[in-house]
Amino acid sequence: MGIRDSRRGRRWRALENRVAGALEERAPPPGPSAATRADEDLATRSTLLPVDTLGRFMRVQDVAVSVGVSRAMVYRLMHEPHDPFPAPIKIGSASIWVEREVAAWKARRVESQRL
Repeated sequence: MGIRDSRRGRRWRALENRVAGALEERAPPPGPSAATRADEDLATRSTLLPVDTLGRFMRVQDVAVSVGVSRAMVYRLMHEPHDPFPAPIKIGSASIWVEREVAAWKARRVESQRL
């Protein structure tokens, strides 16, 4: 190890020490754990935000996968005389189904087959 290597090593260690010191200065003060803060944040948010009772919006491809049929069959099921499939809502030019309505239709369909 030559003189240049030892100087480079000392410089590198000095730089590491400065960076470590700066990180320690930025460290948050000791307090509640991250899990506790997350629980508190969740409790605060749940009291402020409305609960989404409808579920997510689904495109026809998502509905077809969820029900296990083709996209064309989704539209055919909408025209059944007994227990028709829920109709989509329109958002712009897109046809969107509400996840909760699709799930309710599936549950009714299973119940009707079990009787």
